[in-house]
Amino acid sequence: FARIHVHNTDTGKTEAVSPVDVVAAYPSWAPEGNRLAYVTWADDGGHIHTVRARAGARSRQITQAPGFYQYPVWTRDGKRIVALRSSSADRLIRSGGLGAALGADVVWLPARGGEVNEIIPARGMGHPHFGAEADRVYLQASLGPTPGKARTGLISVRFDGSDRRQVLKVSGPGSF
Repeated sequence: FARIHVHNTDTGKTEAVSPVDVVAAYPSWAPEGNRLAYVTWADDGGHIHTVRARAGARSRQITQAPGFYQYPVWTRDGKRIVALRSSSADRLIRSGGLGAALGADVVWLPARGGEVNEIIPARGMGHPHFGAEADRVYLQASLGPTPGKARTGLISVRFDGSDRRQVLKVSGPGSF
């Protein structure tokens, strides 16, 4: 349950690619299709790792500082990984790790590892992904509570957090 597995459709074999001794979650394929990024969680913090998508491959921790990382995703060129990051305590308080953390930041780091760079405070935004532009990150956004009405949307920002654009706004009755 807490490991990342890959399934070879040619051989029919399913094999674990994450270590036995950690909780691994949120796998994301690299653009070339032969590597994965995933997060680990532990009481004292977690990290982002990458691994070749084959049994026996050694995973590589690419973050230096522990935290509660979620939703890692590769840029289209495979040079960066964008994720949500909050404090390790946030995961312990929430005990489950589902949904965006309240104090999270949207961050990026080189796919080979290195310094984590803040893009913007998440403030209800999550699920980073990319469009046609190589210099923009797209985020699902909660646009704030309105009694009896759901308001969500899609925004995009540059990697330095500038030039925020609302791409899509969705509203309607209910809580979603």
